[in-house]
Amino acid sequence: RRVHLRFEDDTAEKEFLTLADARRRVQDDARVIGRIISEKKLESARFQQQLQEEFSIQPEANYQFDDDTKTIFLLKPKPGSETNSEATVDERFEKTEHMKLADEDRKTRFLRIVAARQLATEELNILGLLQNEKEIEANTVHEQMVAKYAISNDREYRYDRSRRILY
Repeated sequence: RRVHLRFEDDTAEKEFLTLADARRRVQDDARVIGRIISEKKLESARFQQQLQEEFSIQPEANYQFDDDTKTIFLLKPKPGSETNSEATVDERFEKTEHMKLADEDRKTRFLRIVAARQLATEELNILGLLQNEKEIEANTVHEQMVAKYAISNDREYRYDRSRRILY
């Protein structure tokens, strides 16, 4: 244990403790977000597995559901078709019947799983953005601590409030 810094007044100590608290909060937030992302990935994988087992839906393929005919179509890109967003699905893909969902319960089950997987995917995207924001925030706080207090990420620090010493 070695003395790293000694704070001589309340203002300097308060400024340091504010940054240290911000650093701790950002690290805690990042851990929580990481755990939630892991849970959402498992949830999404579970939905994909259900789609694969119950409806033979492959994750790398594209599908379209026609509610009127209760049919799942497999979509394969047409050779030389336009990929821009203005081209319709029929212009961009060849549709082949993948599976007809005869009863209403099966159709409802399929639509619920697809909606749940889509929601999990959207949540993962949002959590990814939030994780990026936390990384930027953590870097900003770290840069401030490096500039003001020569704090390093590869070392452990302990603060003794009674003596105002950072070890």
